[in-house]
Amino acid sequence: MLTPVKKRQRSAYIDFVSKGEPEEVEGFYSLKNLPSILGSDLFKESIRDKFYDLANQPEIPESKSLAPDVEKVILAVCDFYGVSRKEMLVSRRGSENLPRDVSVYLVRHLCHMTLPCVGMEFGIKNYSTVSSIVQRVKSRIKNDKQLSKELNMIMKAVAKSQKRTCPPY
Repeated sequence: MLTPVKKRQRSAYIDFVSKGEPEEVEGFYSLKNLPSILGSDLFKESIRDKFYDLANQPEIPESKSLAPDVEKVILAVCDFYGVSRKEMLVSRRGSENLPRDVSVYLVRHLCHMTLPCVGMEFGIKNYSTVSSIVQRVKSRIKNDKQLSKELNMIMKAVAKSQKRTCPPY
């Protein structure tokens, strides 16, 4: 609505359209392969939080940008298991670190990151190690109902933190 006076709305609209697009908008849309959300970082984050449930929809190409922040996923896992971030990142050959494995699995699936990128987040040099962790958690989920419940609870916590940080409108 460009004017509250109904009789002037049509002419106000015509004036607005005839002015053309601002350089900022024209420049933004002339570039290729950019996300289609224009605005401040706070605005973009609020959109990401508001439409989190649509993340990773094949029909929506930009839906991956709605995925949660890696840090939110890691913090949710640390809170759930009651471990510090430092404890979670410890890796010892031959011993299991369930919080770390769960974090790797959830970051891979909730944040839609590539194996090498997930590895960089956790200090894992070889992406095949990340793949092994993800496969190990997948196979364990099939056999361990308790782990499946835990993963669901953590994913709900991540989703809640996404929605909770959304500023009011």
